[in-house]
Amino acid sequence: MIAAPLAHRIFDADGEDKVLDVRGLGGVALQLSGTFSMTVQFEATTDGQTWVSLRMLPSNSTSAATNATSAGVWSANVAGFKLMRARVSAYTSGSADVTLLAASASGRVGASGGDAETLDGEDGSYYLDVDNMTAGTLAVARGGTGAATHTSGNYLKGAGTGAITSATAAATFADVSPLTTRGDLLVGTSGAPTGARLAKGSSGNVLTMADGNDIGWAAASGGGKILQVVYGVDTSSTSSDSAASSSSSTMADTGLTASITPADDDNKILVLVSHNGVGKVTSNTRVHTQLLRDSTTIAVENSQAYTADTGTIYTGSSSWSVLDDPQTASEIVYKTQFMSQADAGTVYVGLNSSTSTMVLLEVDV
Repeated sequence: MIAAPLAHRIFDADGEDKVLDVRGLGGVALQLSGTFSMTVQFEATTDGQTWVSLRMLPSNSTSAATNATSAGVWSANVAGFKLMRARVSAYTSGSADVTLLAASASGRVGASGGDAETLDGEDGSYYLDVDNMTAGTLAVARGGTGAATHTSGNYLKGAGTGAITSATAAATFADVSPLTTRGDLLVGTSGAPTGARLAKGSSGNVLTMADGNDIGWAAASGGGKILQVVYGVDTSSTSSDSAASSSSSTMADTGLTASITPADDDNKILVLVSHNGVGKVTSNTRVHTQLLRDSTTIAVENSQAYTADTGTIYTGSSSWSVLDDPQTASEIVYKTQFMSQADAGTVYVGLNSSTSTMVLLEVDV
């Protein structure tokens, strides 16, 4: 057989073929024309005996084929083959004019040596231009995202095995966030680069360094701030007379009192008391006073209006400043009491309607 770059034949019967020697050539083109009803196979061989199907690309399509049933033009890369042929595998009617033309240059990429299913018959540089990639989904296994679309501002996240989808920032964060409850905080911890959940604290809590490394919730530190002030006043004249009581050395209320309800059982109460109109008359005695929280005595004064004789004396004022630690968040009643030490004679607190006062200040600690 004489090698020829051009071959021509009319097909009008089953089993007819036309062979072209393509040794040393790179590409081949095949044209079918005429009116016919038949199937023409595209085939090639390397050893000259065993023929295999040859995929060829139509001039007007990117889908390769190994046969033709209508008129058209196809091309293929035949580098490395010895012979190629067109063969009628099924004939019904008509005739087909077949022309084979070989050339030293290779045919379109993907026609035979390439993968036309992947490259769609385009030159490799076509796929280096992203403007040509206008539709479709590139699988994750082939280096793509697996997402057909991607909204601007969204993030790509996993959507099952071998799939990725476009998701909002909130949806993406929800996949990795350890937060479960409104008010939770995301904090960094050792060995947990994505952060860990710090459960919300109680009302009024503040964030603090729990152990020098990690933050935590704790009650706010007041630092000595005054949370509330209560003022009590008494202007009644009060006396203790042995003739008027079962025992004049028994403490009796002065009438000076004030109540307060602390905001927290850790807080303290600063109690400021000023007794005025204090004195004794014509007896060798002295005035004793005390400050009580509910029924507990928290301060005493046992040496007021003392003369060491029966003389009369009015000392006027006596006062206390006591920082009390009640350790309760319930209401507390503070009051003062007085008595005559010698169980004789009369002693006074608030004589002549002198004003006595009590101030309660809650200190936040």
